[in-house]
Amino acid sequence: MISLLLLFTVAFAGPVQDVQEIVELGPRVAGTQGGEAAQGWVLGALAESGYASRRLMGPPGASVVVGCQSGEGPAVWVLAHTDRVHALSPGVIDNAAGMAIALEAARRVRREDLPVRACFGFPDGEEQGFYGSRVLQARLGVDEAPRLVVALDLLGQGEPTAMGLGKAFGARRLRWLLEAAEVEVPYAYRVFSRLFPNRERSDHAPFAEAGVPAFLLMGRSDLGVYWAYHTEQDDLDQLDPDAVEAAVLALVGILRAGPPPQESSGWAVVVPGTRWVFSSPLIIALLAMGIGGGVLVGIRYWRDALIGLGFAVLGTSLGWLLWVMGAGSRAEYGSLAPILTVLWLVGVVAVLSYSSHREHGVAGGALVAAWLAASMLALDVTLALPWALVAILLALGSRAWFIVVLVLPIPAYLMSVELWRELVFHGVIPESGGWWMPVRALALWPLACVVLSIPRVRGWVWPIGLGLALMAGGFRAALQAEWEPPLYERNALYPE
Repeated sequence: MISLLLLFTVAFAGPVQDVQEIVELGPRVAGTQGGEAAQGWVLGALAESGYASRRLMGPPGASVVVGCQSGEGPAVWVLAHTDRVHALSPGVIDNAAGMAIALEAARRVRREDLPVRACFGFPDGEEQGFYGSRVLQARLGVDEAPRLVVALDLLGQGEPTAMGLGKAFGARRLRWLLEAAEVEVPYAYRVFSRLFPNRERSDHAPFAEAGVPAFLLMGRSDLGVYWAYHTEQDDLDQLDPDAVEAAVLALVGILRAGPPPQESSGWAVVVPGTRWVFSSPLIIALLAMGIGGGVLVGIRYWRDALIGLGFAVLGTSLGWLLWVMGAGSRAEYGSLAPILTVLWLVGVVAVLSYSSHREHGVAGGALVAAWLAASMLALDVTLALPWALVAILLALGSRAWFIVVLVLPIPAYLMSVELWRELVFHGVIPESGGWWMPVRALALWPLACVVLSIPRVRGWVWPIGLGLALMAGGFRAALQAEWEPPLYERNALYPE
């Protein structure tokens, strides 16, 4: 027991104690005395770790503390901003924990002979517009020019997750990252970074804009979002020592792996739940198979496809009414809770279950998925890929029914609570209203075609079984943490 306690102390005491000291500095709002105190604290902490630390000064609230390993070589920069969003927010996860994790990684690699030159930057003014990191990006010399930039934010809770892996990260760089560190690369984040490269929200953004490979290493919980983000609840109670250590290990792994490989931008997607990477040739082949196969199998049954759209819209409309009645006056975060999504599904399934049977609904669904894949190509290849996979599976399922079951995870993910909550959290869709229900109807469309092709069971077996399944889903959803007040009663603070 004593040995375990000693191991815990060695592993966690450093960064956790750093977090506590940073919080005790008081308000760290950029451009204030608290912001200056945070910059001074990290300047001293970096020097104590053996680095020749210095501070690059910019306008008030736009300085940055830096320190690099001695020697030469391709530089990998780790950035952790020192400011917090508001004086009322303790700023533990955003971003005292990121500062402590960067310092701990700096200590662990200080005397190592790395294949890169590890550099650490602690910018001020991230919350106001990446002011400190813009100063850093403009003033770096040739010997400190970055080959990779990793910004740290929202760490100390959840799992280490890479966001901001835009078009500069093709298959080779994605594989490099997955081999270097135990990080998650969610499909939704991959698409977001490719579609909205100008909406990155941390200190890696100025470097990515300049063409440097850069990304954000953040913590992602089971909820998909950090609910206490920019609130008074971002305090020490949210800090998880295990998550701190996981982030340190991921960061050290990246530094030890060397610079990312050189490559031109390409299409690449990490398969959810795995460490497999789909590269450009495979993605092109799957898109061709999906669009071509879906059209070939389903074109004769285009009427079934259109009827499926009608029932998807009707079911979604009824489900939306139930959703609105369940949401009441709650904020959108509460409205995205699972229990309300179950209410939405009740309306959808009720309509589909008692609609007319369509013998070739699966083939019609293959055509629909092919249409959607072709349409999404106008936005981004990675966005079209799931629909191409649905088209392939439904085309095969028109001959072998058991294959249709393999389709379910894809539309289920695209209609999931976690995905829509994250779209709200990252500002892709607004917090108010249910206007995004039509998009859910599109996601439901191929699945609606499939349900229409299921032969109906006469009598009370079907409705009773359906009712019990929905009741079980509603009961489970009501017990989940997403329905608790902190998630939907969050009073977000904004920069002063």
